[in-house]
Amino acid sequence: MVEIQTILNAYYSSVTINTTFTGATQVGQVDFATALTSGWNQGYSGKILTVNGGGDVNISNALSIGNPSGVVTADGNTTNGLSVVTAGDINVTASISTKGSQDYNYNNTMPNGGSVTLNSTAGTVRVSAQITTSGAISTSNANYGGSGGAISITGVGGVSISADLVAIGNGTANYGAITISDGNATVTSGGGVNDGVSGVIGGSTFTKSGVGVLKISGVNAWTGTTTISGGVLQLVGSNIPDGSAVRIL
Repeated sequence: MVEIQTILNAYYSSVTINTTFTGATQVGQVDFATALTSGWNQGYSGKILTVNGGGDVNISNALSIGNPSGVVTADGNTTNGLSVVTAGDINVTASISTKGSQDYNYNNTMPNGGSVTLNSTAGTVRVSAQITTSGAISTSNANYGGSGGAISITGVGGVSISADLVAIGNGTANYGAITISDGNATVTSGGGVNDGVSGVIGGSTFTKSGVGVLKISGVNAWTGTTTISGGVLQLVGSNIPDGSAVRIL
């Protein structure tokens, strides 16, 4: 973890963890067994921590890879992002943050939040801790700050999210887009296979894609259009925010 922190902090490079070697004798599971807290090199925008997994990916310790130190700079660069793609399950039991920086009393453009992608091409995605991709926001003037990064979650075998997805920015026009793709046509209840989303979804637009059924049950707070581009979006109450136009493609 120390080496990853150093690269994200001080170097030009992104970081890739690859466990998909076809000649290996074991499935390439990835465990984040210790916390990762990385700052951000202001000069090199938009670096990505990428995991190309051959097995399960377990995030059981906090990943804070945006600009957690609170150092606020007058620029609109984008902090580090996270991309996880694997054929196994993705289990997130600790928080993920790519936030631009801590909120600060500063009237200028500040860093954008990095994007987060969690893509299980054959398994499930389970999230029980908050994901934050927000931009840095001025505490004295909401018109200043960075944009929120996008959050994209794909579970071909199902999606179960019990924590909040937070992608706010400086004004609702600069919130991050949220996309959830579900490939399981059977909704489960409490089994962690395809339980749906019970946490609050807070971003700009929300898109449900994939051939499966996604149940949402939270009092959600996205600010833009709701798009259903595949499968079924199942509601258990007033789960689409008031004023959100609904598009069915």
